[in-house]
Amino acid sequence: MLHAAGLRRVSGRVGRLSRTDALLHHRVLRVLGHWDELLPFWQDRTDSLSRTAGLDRKVSDYVRSNVFITNSGMSNPALLHHALEATTIDHLLFGTDYPFQRPTRDELQRFLLEFDIDEDRSKFTAGNARLLFGIDQSSTSTTRRCRC
Repeated sequence: MLHAAGLRRVSGRVGRLSRTDALLHHRVLRVLGHWDELLPFWQDRTDSLSRTAGLDRKVSDYVRSNVFITNSGMSNPALLHHALEATTIDHLLFGTDYPFQRPTRDELQRFLLEFDIDEDRSKFTAGNARLLFGIDQSSTSTTRRCRC
């Protein structure tokens, strides 16, 4: 029978998250890059193991409430849409992975058009990060805006 120790071995990412127990507390927030190391694609597996491990909630519930996901420069619309199925726009952040991911201006413009409304695009590109990290736009003199 699989138990909590088995859950920790399923994948490095899920193992690290469950082992810390910090994620399992409702007040702890985490920021994970690279589309959350693709953890949203493993939801069926991690959720079934959550039950087996005796967790109070499914791993996907913890991810949805405690994890902020960055794209780390990977501008693949399919990954964006899948992430939006796994969480909300309020938990997605724009990020880069320089020098490994270097999308061009045109690639970024096309990618940002995947958002149906300007409000969601604004949340993704800067708004969510400002709220999460307590960045007051009016107090930052060097704020750069995307000209996308």
